[in-house]
Amino acid sequence: MKLSLLTNELISTGLKFQPTYQKGLTNHLPMTLVALDQMGAEDERLLGFYHQYITQLENVARNDAFLSQANKIEQLIERSGINATLQQYLPKLIASFASQAFHCLIRLAYAVKSQQPREIAYSLAYWEQNYRPLAPLATTDSYNAAEQLKQLTQVLSAASFYADNISERINEVAKHPNYLKLAAVPCDITLESALQLIIKQYKTTNDFTLLHGITALHAFIELSPYFSDQTTALHLTPIT
Repeated sequence: MKLSLLTNELISTGLKFQPTYQKGLTNHLPMTLVALDQMGAEDERLLGFYHQYITQLENVARNDAFLSQANKIEQLIERSGINATLQQYLPKLIASFASQAFHCLIRLAYAVKSQQPREIAYSLAYWEQNYRPLAPLATTDSYNAAEQLKQLTQVLSAASFYADNISERINEVAKHPNYLKLAAVPCDITLESALQLIIKQYKTTNDFTLLHGITALHAFIELSPYFSDQTTALHLTPIT
C-alpha cells in the first residue's frame, strides 16, 4: 500500500526535527503519519496532526554528529540501494533491539514502508547513535520464554525503578543483577511463541509499557526479510 503524496511530503518536511525531544522522548511524527495514512485518514486529519505535533519537537540543524551519520548512510543507499543497506546494517543493530524503548526499530520499520531514502537513513542513524545492547549476548536451554518471563517477574518483583521514561526504565532494569542472571535468550524461541507471549502479557496487564512489545515485534516482522536468518536475529533480541 503506497503512501499518499501529502504523507510523503510531511515525512520529508519532518526531517528537520530531532529524532528525540525533551531530554529523550521519541519523536513519533513519521510513524504516526504512516499509520494514519494506512488507516485512510484524510488530508485534513494528516495536516492537523502534523501541525499540532511539531510544536513540541526540536530542530535537528545543530546536531552535526547525527546529520553527518545520516548523510553517510544516505550516500550508501544511493550507491547500493535500500535493500543492500538494510542487509548491511540490521544484523549488527538488532543486538540493540530495545534501544530507545524499541523506537529505533519501530521508526526504521515505518521508514521502510515510506521507501524514502532520507527517512531510512535518519532511522538507521538514530538507531546507530543509540546502539546499546542490554546484556552480553547469549542463548540458553535452561528455560523457554514463558519461564524466563515468570522467573524475571519473581526476582524483580521487590525491586524499585525510578527512571522517568520507558527507555530509561528499560536500561535501569537491564543493570539489575537479577536481570543479568536471566538475560540469556531461550534457544528455542520462535516468532510465534514470542508473539503469543507478548500479546498474553499485554492483555493480562493492559500496561501501556507492554504495548511497546507488540509494536516492536510488528516492526521486527516488517524488517525480517532483510535478515538472512530470522532465528539468529531472534536470538539477538533479549527479553526486557
